[in-house]
Amino acid sequence: MKKLLLAFFALVVAGTAGWGNVMEKDVLLVGTESTYPPYEFRDDKNELKGFDIDMMEAIAEKIGKKIEWVDMDFDNLIPALTEKKIDLVAAGMSWTPERAKVVAFAENYEVSISAFVTAEGNSSLGGHGRC
Repeated sequence: MKKLLLAFFALVVAGTAGWGNVMEKDVLLVGTESTYPPYEFRDDKNELKGFDIDMMEAIAEKIGKKIEWVDMDFDNLIPALTEKKIDLVAAGMSWTPERAKVVAFAENYEVSISAFVTAEGNSSLGGHGRC
């Protein structure tokens, strides 16, 4: 857990580099998209839950900050970050070359391996066997 907190803290620092006053704020605006369990989702009381939520709350407590969660469509997270409507993103977002041109990413704190199962003869993967 300590490694995870340090990796995500690196995201906070890297994501705010050049923004000057973000780390001076008492409340950080953290963007997420709450339809990706177990990382972020809403429980039966409509409260945000999940791995990224818990991790970010633990980091905020460690650095003496409060979090105001901003739940939005996944495709709006990077634009909201670049327009400074939010201070950082905690939303199970994978690194891609296109995203890395626009925003700073933390060191990997979790590696997910995806697999797809299709019926024999299904060519929906374009015959490549991977996406």
